Amino acid sequence: MMPEATKQTGQNKVGRGRRIALYPGAFRPPHSAHLTAVLDLVSRSEVDEVIVIISNRCRIVPGTTKALDANVARRIWDIYLQGFKKIRIEVAAHTAIQHALDYFDHVDTDDTLLFCIGASDLSRGDDRFTKLSNHARYTGVSAELIAAPTSAMTVRSTALRTLLASGAAGRATFMAALPAQLNEQQRAKVWSISYDGMRELSEIIQEKVRAVIDQRDLGEISDLKTVQSGTIDPIFRVLFKDGRCHFIKYAGDTVESGCFGQELTQKPRRRLATERRALKRLRDHRLDAEVDLPEVVLFDKKMLTLVLTEVCPGGRFLLDDLKKGRFDPTVAGTASRFLARCHALPAPIKPVWGDKETDLLHWKRMLNLRTVGIKLEAFPEQVGQKLESLKYLSDEASKNRIRPQLLILDYSPKNILLGKNKVGVIDFELCSTIGDPAYDFGLFLGHYILWGLLTSSASSCRMVLEAGLHVYRKELGNEWLSLRARVVAFAGAAIIDSITRRGNVGIQGNTRALAKTATALLSWGLHQDGEIDEVMISAADGRLSC
Repeated sequence: MMPEATKQTGQNKVGRGRRIALYPGAFRPPHSAHLTAVLDLVSRSEVDEVIVIISNRCRIVPGTTKALDANVARRIWDIYLQGFKKIRIEVAAHTAIQHALDYFDHVDTDDTLLFCIGASDLSRGDDRFTKLSNHARYTGVSAELIAAPTSAMTVRSTALRTLLASGAAGRATFMAALPAQLNEQQRAKVWSISYDGMRELSEIIQEKVRAVIDQRDLGEISDLKTVQSGTIDPIFRVLFKDGRCHFIKYAGDTVESGCFGQELTQKPRRRLATERRALKRLRDHRLDAEVDLPEVVLFDKKMLTLVLTEVCPGGRFLLDDLKKGRFDPTVAGTASRFLARCHALPAPIKPVWGDKETDLLHWKRMLNLRTVGIKLEAFPEQVGQKLESLKYLSDEASKNRIRPQLLILDYSPKNILLGKNKVGVIDFELCSTIGDPAYDFGLFLGHYILWGLLTSSASSCRMVLEAGLHVYRKELGNEWLSLRARVVAFAGAAIIDSITRRGNVGIQGNTRALAKTATALLSWGLHQDGEIDEVMISAADGRLSC
């Protein structure tokens, strides 16, 4: 809510309302260009008040799991603006832009709002202010966009945060980049506020998740913690005092669209809405009868928070079983049947990313990620060429497919749970209605082969492969013939991807044998067109070679 003082017109200049300059931003930390913009606004005789609006979205310190929150920016602005009388600092409830736009509803109609943005943003058109003219027409409040005189200044907040990550080694460079108006004592203070203000992102987001739970009256919290520590894309498990257990995903602090497949990046904003739509599509087709799926408790569009019910309460992840050499053919059959029915829906479904073009773009991004996007430093050049071929064949197959489908695009043992009487599936953020079913099924079977080799469980692995292939083939019918070879190739690609990912405990030291099998699967899938049972079984035995 805006301060009541903003509505007062008693101090207005004769003949006109107040002219209020709004300067929204993240300011993590505020630097010389930011201060120059504010001082320019202050110096304008026609400006009655300058309001610096700090976004409540945190900003990541590059290369770490830490971030700077809004309080850091506010404390630094207090140093910069000490002694100035017509400047006020406000922290937005969420985004600084929306907070600035909300001023249309909190000023008088004879007032004028001046929105300050960078000169480069103004010249190319800043889509964050596309609603400006609509707000002005609707409320009757005049508004203008004005450029900050900072086009020649190259300092960036991201660079300053990178220096913070360097610790003492970055201190001198950080302080030298601060506004020239500061003395040495003030520079040291800004460094101290910024460096000491770095907090684990999961800790900051947990506070915001608690606020959503309170605001939406979801219940009294008994326990709230992250599912996995040391990540900047945390999922929270909340236990309520009445015994309910929910899982909460949050994407409200992601800058722009976020990234896929990169380490230390936040969740892209649109993935939560996609998961919500995908779960609805699955329930519309009654596929929740096949396996246990999360139910959507709440989707907060403003805070970009998704609350889901627990799947298979008290159960365990399939991945944990595979790491221990436990291979259950019944589980493999159930999981394969669910996937096949996702790939062969009885009726068309609406795109899960909002429109067909975005579903297509997402599919291409995910296909790249699992083929040509794999980092192959330890592999021969020929492997990269084979992955390029797989990408082409799979993309062509996706163009020719007419049957309605929902692809999961992350159907792996880490997202499959085992309950007492049911199999559960979680994490539908990466779904698409466009793609190649071989991608999903190959990824799924590839993980079985991977852990079968790592745990020396060839016999058990063979049984689950046979069960999975039998069920999936039966559900797909004649269409199976056109995709079976690519299933083999994607199984190989999945193993290669696992080998190259950092932090995959249990894989290091076994990469040579795994790479041999993975490369053989990839090669066979590109050059053969027969039934694949014997090929997959040979891979599980470690006997498959190019």
